[in-house]
Amino acid sequence: MTNRQEQIIYLAGLIDGEGCVGLNRIRGDSKQNESPQYRPRIKVKMVDRPGLDLLKSLFGGSIRLHPPWHDQWEWGLMGWGPVSDALQELLPWLLIKNRQARLLIRLAAEVRRQPRRRPLPPEYLSKREQYYRWMGRLNRRAA
Repeated sequence: MTNRQEQIIYLAGLIDGEGCVGLNRIRGDSKQNESPQYRPRIKVKMVDRPGLDLLKSLFGGSIRLHPPWHDQWEWGLMGWGPVSDALQELLPWLLIKNRQARLLIRLAAEVRRQPRRRPLPPEYLSKREQYYRWMGRLNRRAA
C-alpha cells in the first residue's frame, strides 16, 4: 500500500473484522468519594503482526503480546484525543463499527467541553454512563 487513504481503508476493514471500539468504565474508590472514569479505546488482536504495526505507525498506541495466548498480538489505542482523531479518519470506511465510532467521537467532543475536575458533577457522570450503556448495547448487537 502506497498512499495513506489506501492504508486507512485497509485498517478500517481490519478494525471492523478483528477489532473492538469501546468505552471502559473504571470504578472510583467509594471510600475516597471518587467518580468512575470512562476511557475510550480501540483494540485489535491478531496472530499476524504487520497490520498492527501499520496501525501503530499511523495512529500511535501500543502493541503487546496478549497472554494467555502467546501467539496473539494486541494493538491498543486509548485517550480521548488519539481515539477520536483515529476514528474520524477511519469513519468513512467503517461499516460494522461505524455506530460505535460515531458515538465515541460525539462523546469525545462533549468531554473536551466539560471542566476537568474531580469528582465530576453528577450531570456529567450521568451523561457518560448513558454513553457507556449505549456502547455496551451496540457491541452486544455486533457480536
